[in-house]
Amino acid sequence: MATTSSFFNQLNKRYIFPVIEEKLSQTKRKYPNQEILNLGVGDINHTLEPSIAKAICNAGNEMEQNVIGYGSSLGLDDLRKEIENVYYNDLSITKDEIFISDGINSDITNILDLFAPNSKLAIITPAYPVYLDNAIISGRITPNEDGSFDNLLFIECSEENNFSPHPPNEKVDIIYLCSPQNPCGTAIKKTALKLWVDYAIKHKAIILFDAAYEAFIRSSDVAHSIYEIERARNVAIEFRSLSKSAGFSGLRLGYTIIPHSLHLPLNSLWTTRLEIKSNGVSFPIQKAAIAALMPNSMEKQRLQIDKYLSYTKKIKTTLKNHGQIVYGGDDSIYLWWKIPEGYTDWDFFDLLLNKLYLIAIPGSGFGKGGSDFVRLSCFINEETCNTLLMRLTKFLPTLKSEEALCTTN
Repeated sequence: MATTSSFFNQLNKRYIFPVIEEKLSQTKRKYPNQEILNLGVGDINHTLEPSIAKAICNAGNEMEQNVIGYGSSLGLDDLRKEIENVYYNDLSITKDEIFISDGINSDITNILDLFAPNSKLAIITPAYPVYLDNAIISGRITPNEDGSFDNLLFIECSEENNFSPHPPNEKVDIIYLCSPQNPCGTAIKKTALKLWVDYAIKHKAIILFDAAYEAFIRSSDVAHSIYEIERARNVAIEFRSLSKSAGFSGLRLGYTIIPHSLHLPLNSLWTTRLEIKSNGVSFPIQKAAIAALMPNSMEKQRLQIDKYLSYTKKIKTTLKNHGQIVYGGDDSIYLWWKIPEGYTDWDFFDLLLNKLYLIAIPGSGFGKGGSDFVRLSCFINEETCNTLLMRLTKFLPTLKSEEALCTTN
């Protein structure tokens, strides 16, 4: 008799982003005449750059004129070479260490297929919930009644360590790191990242480095790639995406770097996995990615990212000027807003929704250590930014009375 996997039953809550989408739909029905400001899900807020859209159309025309069937499971050689030239030429990464996929989400979960089932994981927390949820449903970790997991070590990112995770004292095998970090909006400095590389070398561990938000880095002491750190090629796999930088969240394209110099033969294993389980990414989408990596397109992307960062800075400044505690936003478009005393994160979420008509994300959706915060995603336009600033300016001076009311109740 066929049975379902019991591992799915071990998830203790729903995935946070569909819950937020449902809340947004409910709010729109409840307040049909109000403009709901969505700073929840971290999605783009601009149209596709014309040269990218044109590349998709041209690829379709090419497929009309010529037979183009299955491509390489690893990705188009031209695209892999372009990624090498644009991002990794100075880091000694070559195209045969670059693998094209339909986005980071797929690769950063599927990569665990390459490791022994009893490998001990370390996951930063709070963090993108996919890291933990995938480890649960794949049966790699087992939850305990106290909220801990067998075969898993949580690495805390908190106010106490300036949201910069430190290597543990005990040995682990696989380490999930993200910089700039989702949800905290902070970035790991080069000096701190070197500690992780040194740790991985010492313990023969592998770092899974989520660099989805690399394009937002502006600080000189933050690495755009983990391979800027000496010997990282021996212990780190890097994941990147065009979703946030080039507007590919609806197109789906990312890439993963697996160096030949790793102390495990993961490059060849990943090649085998893709050849068995993937027929590659859509030809038009890969052609669009090549167009996105052209200098003119990348300059437009940078200007758009600068706009996102300017909106983030304005919102952070307004919050801090009214006495709020908020982190992130320097090398990221995520703000990590500490909720006032007396609220839970879901209470504060409801308050923002009903008073400001603002969608945020309760921090507990990102796991342990997130319940004292809400995340604001500043993928917005100028009009939304100005509307939010106006609402915040009116709302924040009254927040203390709301806090007192909540506390006394």
